[in-house]
Amino acid sequence: MSTEARRQLRWTDWPVLLLAGLAGLLAILVVLYVTTKPGAPPQENAYAAFARDIDDVVLIGADGAPVRWGDLNGKPRLVFFGFTRCPEICPTTVAELSAAIEALGPDAADVEVAFISVDPARDTPDVLSAYFSSFGPRFNGYTGERAEIDRLVRAFRVFYEHVPTSGGDYTVNHTAITYLVTAEGEVVDIIGYDNPQDRTIAQVRAFLSSRGV
Repeated sequence: MSTEARRQLRWTDWPVLLLAGLAGLLAILVVLYVTTKPGAPPQENAYAAFARDIDDVVLIGADGAPVRWGDLNGKPRLVFFGFTRCPEICPTTVAELSAAIEALGPDAADVEVAFISVDPARDTPDVLSAYFSSFGPRFNGYTGERAEIDRLVRAFRVFYEHVPTSGGDYTVNHTAITYLVTAEGEVVDIIGYDNPQDRTIAQVRAFLSSRGV
């Protein structure tokens, strides 16, 4: 093809290319308008089905007093399941949540951490009280009847199993997730184990700010 022909092709095609580009830009603007205009439906909460119909579950706090799950509503919570003899996951999670709360300072003044034991036979109120004694009043451990704990386990989609070890002892394999629960009891986000600390802080900050805390 000659140089003149290529020149003619470019001058012939550019209006078509311009119109195509404008059409693509218009499509993007329409999508942005639909998704951001007032009255547009909010994004669906992927965890909306979690933690339903459990307000009447009765647990035992570290002080030995019974408490209904629904009575814990009123403050945002970071909820996770574990056991005090856990060699790594649980102490790491407690330390990382404590560091994140400390980093957020006054922005996290109202948040509470709820530890639900999946080893209630060994995690008595006294054991839980000693385990969290150095973390302050915002860290609360709960034990209780296995049937009650299992209702929470099912509602939060948690997995756990007791695994025999030597000497007739056992350990517990369990889900290593922290659930971000609103003051109304709704799960809106999760934090996975070994989450980078800056991301954990960002997630907790976003969670608290979105709830008007």
